[in-house]
Amino acid sequence: MADRRNSESRRSRDRRVDERRVEERVPSEAGVRFLRAGTDSAIPLAGELAEVSACGLRLALEQPVSPGEKLLVEVRDRDGKCFSLQAAVVWTEAGGDGDRWLVGCELSAELSNRHFTLLREMVAADSSPPRGSA
Repeated sequence: MADRRNSESRRSRDRRVDERRVEERVPSEAGVRFLRAGTDSAIPLAGELAEVSACGLRLALEQPVSPGEKLLVEVRDRDGKCFSLQAAVVWTEAGGDGDRWLVGCELSAELSNRHFTLLREMVAADSSPPRGSA
């Protein structure tokens, strides 16, 4: 029997290829601001929401974070509407360009269908071309 504690082979696989989750995932390019829990800094840091589901987020951040770290993530649309989410970092990996970090987070509470629909509409609107362009 294989030793499950030796996770080297699990780490080397692309987690997106081996995905088993069934929740709907919505790709996004919406900008986010976030605060790190347990720090003295009240200055929000910037990043990008790469993907969202009712249970989690994938972020692209310019600052590294650590698994287990708690984040308060704020998504705003062009009209100024705000959606705040509390999440815990589950995994991180350096992005291909070297100056960004891909971060997988689990939400502290699963979003209701209503809240997930609102968030999905916000990020869809934020990913579309600005009004008046085209």
